[in-house]
Amino acid sequence: MDSFPMPDTRRSAPVFHGVADGVPVTLSFADFMAAALYDPDHGYYADPDRQQTGRGGDFITSVSVGACFGGLLGREIARRWREDFGAADRFAIVEQGAHDGRLARDILEAIAGTPLARIVRYFIVEPAERRRRWLRESFDGNPPPIGDRARIVASPDEIREPAGVFLCNELLDAFPVHRVRFREGQWREIRVEVTAPGRFREVEAPIGAATSLLRETGELGHGFPEGYETELCLGVAPWALSVAPIFERGCWWIVDYGYEKEEYYRPDRRRGTLRCFRRHTAGEDPLEAVGETDLTAHVDFSRLRRAAESAGLVFEGLTEQHRFLTRAAGPWLLELERDGTARQPENAKRLRQFHTLTHPDLLGQAFKVAEFSRRA
Repeated sequence: MDSFPMPDTRRSAPVFHGVADGVPVTLSFADFMAAALYDPDHGYYADPDRQQTGRGGDFITSVSVGACFGGLLGREIARRWREDFGAADRFAIVEQGAHDGRLARDILEAIAGTPLARIVRYFIVEPAERRRRWLRESFDGNPPPIGDRARIVASPDEIREPAGVFLCNELLDAFPVHRVRFREGQWREIRVEVTAPGRFREVEAPIGAATSLLRETGELGHGFPEGYETELCLGVAPWALSVAPIFERGCWWIVDYGYEKEEYYRPDRRRGTLRCFRRHTAGEDPLEAVGETDLTAHVDFSRLRRAAESAGLVFEGLTEQHRFLTRAAGPWLLELERDGTARQPENAKRLRQFHTLTHPDLLGQAFKVAEFSRRA
């Protein structure tokens, strides 16, 4: 798997273009999910102009709530640059999974006018050529300091910087996963059979002895109820190896929803975490409206920690989003209180967004921030 899960076009072809010679094709669920999301012509994320987030899309993200999220991240990055990096004269922000580039704009606008804005370089990692072109054209239309700061690259391998912050928001939940089911005391793989164009069915198969999936399910053990289903994301480890060398010293912030291992594989979580989102409705059938539905699975943060540490990063903590953002918002909230400007329309709007981002019953508790670092 590449640093970001892109489909093997040989695998994605039968998903969208039919079955050669009328013979059904069976794929791992990970291959099917990669095609359904990232096929360059028909995948869910193929069309950059398609609205996927916000009220008119299929789901809400912290970015789509408004500019408050990027504004607080920008403030926190500027603080880290001053306090942790000694106001280094060469500093980069790297974002992967930038979607439409809105978070990059919000962060760059937040640090505009600060000393950091004069020296920062902002990289967006986007492996899809069509979306890279779209992002370049989009940023070219922005005046400085937005338009002249963002550089769009295809791979983390193109970035080597002495210091900086890496961030991704809701990236890992869209990594293709393998699905497994516990049946008669053994783990079996849930695969997808493509019987005709747009026609799919679920099939079970033994797990091959030569596959890493056998080792992974062996580590889960066998204390599960009959019919229990879950997911395993094997792409996290190679991804961590691809992003860890970006900085000689830096911070890595991975923002997403998920659980640590003990919670993720609870025996009473019988259907796993795989979900399908379309028009703000959650479903559980990934074989319906393929290419028009977002497929997502929660992040196993224990797996992420092992992968990042194996890649040479230091684990700094796993924090609920409301705690991370409230800490970052401290100076801003004090400014509003001191200046008495909380009721001004723009500030009142940002405070409403802050409430949505941090309230435990909204986005504040569901999302977590995994923090890693490397110190020279």
